[in-house]
Amino acid sequence: MRLHHLGTWMAVAAATALALGSTGCVVEDEPAGDLGLDEADGLQIEDDPDPGYLAAPSCPPRIHRYPLVNAYNNGYDASWNTFTCTGHLGNSDFIAGQHLGNDIFAPRGTPVVVAKAGRVINAGYTSIGGNRVSIVDECGWVTYYAHLDSIASGMVVGAQVPTGALVGTLGDTGSAQGTAPHLHFSVYPEGNYNGGVDPFPLLKKYLPTACGSTYRSHMNGKCIDVPSANFVAGQRVKMWDCNGSGAQRWRRVGNVHRTGGDMVGGLCMDVAGGNPANLTPIQLWHCNGATPQAFQYVNKELRSVLAPGKCVDIAGWNSANGAELILWPCTGAANQRWDYINPI
Repeated sequence: MRLHHLGTWMAVAAATALALGSTGCVVEDEPAGDLGLDEADGLQIEDDPDPGYLAAPSCPPRIHRYPLVNAYNNGYDASWNTFTCTGHLGNSDFIAGQHLGNDIFAPRGTPVVVAKAGRVINAGYTSIGGNRVSIVDECGWVTYYAHLDSIASGMVVGAQVPTGALVGTLGDTGSAQGTAPHLHFSVYPEGNYNGGVDPFPLLKKYLPTACGSTYRSHMNGKCIDVPSANFVAGQRVKMWDCNGSGAQRWRRVGNVHRTGGDMVGGLCMDVAGGNPANLTPIQLWHCNGATPQAFQYVNKELRSVLAPGKCVDIAGWNSANGAELILWPCTGAANQRWDYINPI
C-alpha cells in the first residue's frame, strides 16, 4: 500500500491553489481500493490497484483514440475553461510523484470513451477517484478514467471492451466534487500506478479527433456532410467535397454517430422514421440511443443495426455534391465503403 502524509498533501494543494484556481485539480491517489484515514497518525492510506507489482508491460504504452467525444481542453492552464476541437490548447499537467495523469476539461456529461481496447479490471466508486474505471490492454498497460459523473453499464470487471466503447460521462466525483468537471486520465503498468507515464505524448496524436473524424467515400473521395451546417432534427445527410469542417465530422460513441460540428452534441445519424425499408433516407435526429441510430463500422461499411444486412449507401452512385444517403442492402461496393479519417 502507499502512504500519503496529509500535511504534505495539503502543502502541495496550497502551493498549487493559485495556479489551479477553481478547477479542483488535486494530487491523485492510487486508482483502486477503498480509501481509509488513520486519524491517529495523520496518514491517508489506499491500497494498490492490484495484488503486488506485475510483470513489466510487453510493449510501449499506446492508445488508439482520444478518450473524450466533445470540445475539450487537455491539461490545466490559464485557458482551461475554453473548449475547442483543434487541440491547439492542449498541454500536459502531469507532475511526477504528485499528479500522475492529465486532467481533461469539458462540459459535464461529455461522453468518455475507451482510448485503448482491453479488459476492465476496476469499475466503481472510491473516495479519491470517484466513479472510475481501469482497463488493462494486452501488453499490461492500464488506462484509468476518474471523476466520472456516471459509469456505462458495459463497464463491468472482466468485460472485454473495444476502443471507442462508452466508459461513462465526465463529471466531478470523488476528490473533484464541487470543482470544474474534468476527466483524470492516467496510463500506468498494471499494479504500479506510481510507474505511470505522462499520457500527453500519447493523447497529442489524437487531440483533433475528439470532435470527430470524417467519413470519406471510396467511390468519389467526397465526405458525408450536413448541408450548410444546418444542425436541425430532420435534416437529410448528404455528400459533399471534403473540407474538414464541423459539418463533416462525426463523433463515434460505440455504434452511435454524433455530429461533430454541433457543439451541443445532441444530434445523431439516424434512419428516418425508424423505417428499415430500402431507400429510406439517412437524416439527423435527436440522439436517443435507439436502434435506428446504431451503425456498426465494419470492413469500411456503415451497417445498420435496425436493418441487418443493410448499409448506408450513396443513392444511385451519384457523384455530385448533394447526393443523398439511403439505406440499401450491403453489397461491399465502393458507394457503401468509407474511410474514417482525421481531417486535420
